[in-house]
Amino acid sequence: MSKRSMQKKVALLQQKWDGEVEEKNEIESGDWSADNIAKNRQKILEREAPWVLKNMSIFDYYDQYIKPQQEAQAA
Repeated sequence: MSKRSMQKKVALLQQKWDGEVEEKNEIESGDWSADNIAKNRQKILEREAPWVLKNMSIFDYYDQYIKPQQEAQAA
């Protein structure tokens, strides 16, 4: 394991210890059961591509969710 990857892991663990990391978005990498894989896939999709879970195109998701938030922040 390289020094840099070890430093990243230490920083992540420190953030988790300090309570700065949301537990909802944590990915469990130790358990490879079918249920855990499905849960991890769900967490990754929620974080990376929420429009897929809502059966929308990325453009529709932008128009319905992101654009109104941006307009509210600009006002």
